[in-house]
Amino acid sequence: MGEATPSVWLLIGDKAGDAAQLRVLGEALGWPAREIVLETNRWRDLPNLLLGESLLSSRVSLAPPWPDLVLWAGRRGTPIARWIRRASGGRARLVNLGRPWAPYGAIDLVIGMPQYRAPPRSNVLAARLPFNRQRIDQRTGDHVVLLVGGPAPPLAFGVAEARRIGEEARALAARLGMKLRVVASRRTPLAVAAMLGAADVTYAEALSAAAHLIVTGDSASMIADALSSGRPVDIAPLPFSRTPLSLLTRGLDATLPRALVTAAQSAGLWERPRDMPSLWRALLAGGHVGLLGGAEPAHRVAPPDDLPPALARIRALALK
Repeated sequence: MGEATPSVWLLIGDKAGDAAQLRVLGEALGWPAREIVLETNRWRDLPNLLLGESLLSSRVSLAPPWPDLVLWAGRRGTPIARWIRRASGGRARLVNLGRPWAPYGAIDLVIGMPQYRAPPRSNVLAARLPFNRQRIDQRTGDHVVLLVGGPAPPLAFGVAEARRIGEEARALAARLGMKLRVVASRRTPLAVAAMLGAADVTYAEALSAAAHLIVTGDSASMIADALSSGRPVDIAPLPFSRTPLSLLTRGLDATLPRALVTAAQSAGLWERPRDMPSLWRALLAGGHVGLLGGAEPAHRVAPPDDLPPALARIRALALK
């Protein structure tokens, strides 16, 4: 690649939190970046092992000049990113955020998050928190703000869970002598939003008005957004669901030999089920968050920031 500035393609999917992280990475790299919105078709749900390096699941038309670096999050961009590398003659470097659902050896760098428990490999960077950042008004807030997500397998999040969270959030607000403001997301079921009395405000407005934040435990991106505000953050935990699929996948993950799980992950045959409590536990142990309904932490510590080492790995990859 010589001394030329690398060019970057960001493959943007339908998950707002993933898109936000990719934009944070792209902006922080400071290189020319093009956003490509992924439009998929009926073949998108085929396993990536079958899709391979192809555009079979894509409706997007791609043409040179090819990028030096491709960044994407999750599963559906993986076959497209691999096709871009092949079309570029092998020049394009591939960086996946999350889980590629493909052989890890086919990806130059996988940035894994705690809830995904990526296999220990030389091309895996284990981040401790998503890269989401929120630009907000830094004035002193005067509300306890509850950020509400929605159902996210394998966690259970229905009316019963929401009722408990609402009661505990109101109790916390009363102890702090503040009003409670509830903010729903696009994933929040209407019945849950109505029961909790969600306000009609923007995400940024709600964060700016917060003196204290509560985040439901289904969304790692929302937790990272909340922590980036600099306000105290409590996690509202959610239980694992007891659906047959959830019980089966979690049971297999718990009972299979760890070496077999790691080998299956590395080969793209298996990804471990999402485990949000592993993220909560690490943040709690580090003093970065409190637990809704629990005792106030003795002291709170600034959240971990793995953006600098991630940028260093990506730059080294693109410039070598």
